[in-house]
Amino acid sequence: MGYEFLAPGTVEGGSTMKILLVDDSSILRKFVAHVIADIDGIRIELVEATTGPEALAAVEEHGSSIDLMLCDLGIPEVDGLSVIEKVKANPDCGDMAVVVITGDMSDETVSKALETGAAGFLVKPFRGEELTKLVRDVHSRSTQA
Repeated sequence: MGYEFLAPGTVEGGSTMKILLVDDSSILRKFVAHVIADIDGIRIELVEATTGPEALAAVEEHGSSIDLMLCDLGIPEVDGLSVIEKVKANPDCGDMAVVVITGDMSDETVSKALETGAAGFLVKPFRGEELTKLVRDVHSRSTQA
């Protein structure tokens, strides 16, 4: 699944950001889509995956064009940590920012996520403002590179 949002105030030819959202919760995916549709000045293409294999297929298809992957750890078939590890092992995806979406902030989970290459965390439940700040921060870094 994929969507492209032209946020209010964005002009044609403005900067674009591709986000891969990996979560099996349709409610969370709809929430994220709603929030990122309203970020001024950034055209966002949202690619969605609900399972580990779907996420890996999306990475294979879109590769280095993905700026940010938001990945739940408890996804079906192949868990989020394994997905992150495989993505980070792909030389085409080395610059992709990876943020874990989780309700489990135990020391063990945090440690494993950081070891696999996660750059940060969105703790469930999170507010739209937190997601907006994260997207703006990643976008800012990618446009400065």
